[in-house]
Amino acid sequence: MIILHADSNHPTLIQQLADAGHTNIEAYNQSEQEILENQHLYDGIVIRSRFKIGKDFLDAAPNL
Repeated sequence: MIILHADSNHPTLIQQLADAGHTNIEAYNQSEQEILENQHLYDGIVIRSRFKIGKDFLDAAPNL
């Protein structure tokens, strides 16, 4: 799986996901627009509060 991290996370989370065979994309500095343009590439997203994820975002991200 390709997992987008939109907010910074504990390094242990990223390491454990990598150890489980997942690819982590750390997009802490990408704008919301950049993330929206590429959301179709990701199978998972880790976000805390940087921006809200609504219906439009989820509709455009079929793999989530």
